[in-house]
Amino acid sequence: MPPRTHGLRIGLLSLALGGAAAVAKEQTLSIRDYTGRGFPPDLVQYTLKGEPADAPRLRLFDAGGNPQALQVSSAVAGDGNLTVSFVTPVPADGVALFTLRDDGQGTVPAGGLQVTPRGAALELGNALFTVRLPAECAETYGKAVPATGLPAPILAFRHGAGPWLGAGRVLSAAPVKALTVKLTAAGPVYAELRYEIEWADGGYYRATVQVIDGVPLAKTQRPAAVVGAQPETIARLP
Repeated sequence: MPPRTHGLRIGLLSLALGGAAAVAKEQTLSIRDYTGRGFPPDLVQYTLKGEPADAPRLRLFDAGGNPQALQVSSAVAGDGNLTVSFVTPVPADGVALFTLRDDGQGTVPAGGLQVTPRGAALELGNALFTVRLPAECAETYGKAVPATGLPAPILAFRHGAGPWLGAGRVLSAAPVKALTVKLTAAGPVYAELRYEIEWADGGYYRATVQVIDGVPLAKTQRPAAVVGAQPETIARLP
């Protein structure tokens, strides 16, 4: 897999945008670089007060007044907060400025992210990078099956229109009670898939794969990846 992005980038952006703010007719979002390095395009997420009914009216513009692709979601249903997501670089020692409006005027750019079903697989990609993942499923096995017979969290990847590379596989032979693969976000800014194995002897393995519009890699997260008595390597990625 291509290297992950440096964790400091997201941390800095999150701090610059931290806190919740009420949705107003117009709000300025400012992201400043304090490292002297700047950052290439990456996902920025900002939490603000609002209800799902507010989402269709939100519009985002850069400092030049150009509309930007925007993804709006509710992190926790009914908590009164919305998460707005977009992509931006940050210049070295500079500031990326955006204006968020809730007047519903103008259109939201579609972006270049694609989510494409391919039989037993699902491809998440942009013009720079595509990753092939297992298709969505929710399987519960009446009789436990060995994990080696399951699709890996990541099956293959490619750069641009180049050839497919890699061949991910599950290495553990531990018995599995259930497999759940769910697409939790489908663009236009980012797409995300959650993969979960439930072990027959208790515990689970979880992985999340995320692809962002205009970013040439896939991000993987495995929080509390292995819970239960499964000490061996679970999966080998491409």
